[in-house]
Amino acid sequence: MFFLLLVLFLRFFFAWYLAPKPFAGETINADYCLPDEPIIFAKAQIFYYHWHFHRLKVSVPEKANLHFGDCLHLFGKITACETGSRDPFCLLNPKLTAKESDFTPQIFAAFFKKRLTNFREKLTEFYLRVLPYPESDLLAGIVLGEKKKMDKDFFASLQKTGTLHLIVASGYNLLVIGGLPAGILANIFGRRLALVFGFIFVWFYAGMVGFTPPVVRAALILSFLFLAQFLGKVFNHFRLLLIVFYLLLLVRPEWLIDVSFQLTAAACFGMLLGAKKFKKIAKIPVFGKDLAGSLGVQILAAPLILFYFGKNSLLGLLVNFLILPLVPWLMGIGLVSLLLFFLPPLAKLALFAAYPLLWWVSAVINGLSHLSFAELTLKLTFWQLTLTYILIFFLFFRALRKKGKNN
Repeated sequence: MFFLLLVLFLRFFFAWYLAPKPFAGETINADYCLPDEPIIFAKAQIFYYHWHFHRLKVSVPEKANLHFGDCLHLFGKITACETGSRDPFCLLNPKLTAKESDFTPQIFAAFFKKRLTNFREKLTEFYLRVLPYPESDLLAGIVLGEKKKMDKDFFASLQKTGTLHLIVASGYNLLVIGGLPAGILANIFGRRLALVFGFIFVWFYAGMVGFTPPVVRAALILSFLFLAQFLGKVFNHFRLLLIVFYLLLLVRPEWLIDVSFQLTAAACFGMLLGAKKFKKIAKIPVFGKDLAGSLGVQILAAPLILFYFGKNSLLGLLVNFLILPLVPWLMGIGLVSLLLFFLPPLAKLALFAAYPLLWWVSAVINGLSHLSFAELTLKLTFWQLTLTYILIFFLFFRALRKKGKNN
């Protein structure tokens, strides 16, 4: 264990030491895909450009209308950020040019990527044609991350209630939907063949939503999980996740400061934490297991949101509590509609089955978006963030140890 930690430490140290350091006046001329939804603040959109082990705070006009997954060419000069900013360097109003993602694995380039994109567009049009607004927009966002055709008023409601993450085809979405094909097909084809189908589906889905960095990372995590099960290994999920993240950081140490990577890790461990800690909630029929997992995700993700963005909507916590347990079901129905796409009557039946759930989610978002209270403004320091996570894991492991003694 000590040797592995030493290797990782040395990998971090030399990667950081040898990485180029930014300085005021330097010109940035680089390609970048947005790993998170930009923050709208004072009529500007704010996002972070991760450059080796350093972050540049990028500010562009709100009219740029950027979203998670957009790939850009950035050109501009680095300046010192305003006094009091947590970030030393900023990139103000750089020249932006849209471009194709440079994160696509070569095997999927050209032929496969174009066809996956076309399939995604056809599936989006099918959703919009079969279901009414805003339920159709919501399902297209949840399953495919499609938001360019979304109504502006509904998008504003998502922003106000802190639920934009629902319409982002993120690593969390893939983690939720990734294991479904293997689980469904295991009783038909056997466990090993089902895992092969699950592996193929995970990378098919990653390609369909654009091979964004968070989705590719989640696909790698699921691939490791499938490989462990394929080899017939009995494993501890926490330990396996630690091994996977260790290997990812060993290859790409700069991901340690990437917000989306940290949130993906929080989602992974949060789902496991929720399943372990909230077993009584998990026993609630139908939605209990998903509710327990979503609570775990919120607990582990909230400190990071407060650290990076300085605010978290208390209204958002209520909204997420009411709707997050439904997301795995909607993702599952979306998966069924995807598999039945070439059998339109059956695909329509699947979408009709999703309508009551979509109606509830959209009603909660639209209904509570008119409330103007309950936004918690609190910016955590690095040490406060560290102590928060130490406290969370201390309480978690203490509860598990106490439960083990009682048993």
